[in-house]
Amino acid sequence: ALERTLRALLLLEKPAVAALNGHAIAGGCLLAAACDRRLAARGGGTFGVPELRVGVAFPPAALEALRALLDPRALQEAT
Repeated sequence: ALERTLRALLLLEKPAVAALNGHAIAGGCLLAAACDRRLAARGGGTFGVPELRVGVAFPPAALEALRALLDPRALQEAT
């Protein structure tokens, strides 16, 4: 289901905006990454994909979303 949702967001012909009011970890972070814009509330929210650190299988659309969002050097460090 996550793969289908990420792919739909990445291929959406209209802008998608993620409104974040706290932590965005794992799937939440990936959903935000797949959006065209992200707006985060002020505060101590944490964003991340801990799956990468422990070697959990990562959906291809998730990698595409991160690749489009992150600087190549940052993506290399994350994987």
